[in-house]
Amino acid sequence: MSTQEVPFIPPEAEPERPKPLLWRILVEPYRPPDTTEGGIALPQEVLDTTALLASYGRVVDMGSLAYKEKTKSGLSMADEVNKPEIGSWVQYHTQAGRRIQMRDGREYVILNDDEILAVVGNPSLYKQWV
Repeated sequence: MSTQEVPFIPPEAEPERPKPLLWRILVEPYRPPDTTEGGIALPQEVLDTTALLASYGRVVDMGSLAYKEKTKSGLSMADEVNKPEIGSWVQYHTQAGRRIQMRDGREYVILNDDEILAVVGNPSLYKQWV
C-alpha cells in the first residue's frame, strides 16, 4: 500500500478553499492567541478546545443567494444595514454549520445565511464560550 503525496503549493499562490453555494456562507473561525497576557504558552489541548468552542469568525466568501431578498427560511431581509459582508466578524451558534479541516491546518465553517446571529467587532473582546 503506497501513500499519496500532497502536491507542494508555493506560499505566494492563493490557497484553495471551499466555494459556498446558494445561501451558504464560508467563515474562518477566530483563533485566539496561543499565549496568555503574561506570556505563558497555552498547551495545544487548550488551543484545540478553544477553537472547537469558538463561535466567532470572519466571513471569507458568500454564495450567490446569501442575504438576497429572502433567506432560506423565507424571512424577509429588512435589516440591510447590519448584514455581514466579506471580511466582517460574525457570531454564530457553536453547533451550527459544517466544519471543514484542510490538510494544511486551515479550518472553515459553512453556515446558512440565517445561522449568523450577529455582526460583531473585535472578537477578542468577547468570551469564546459561556
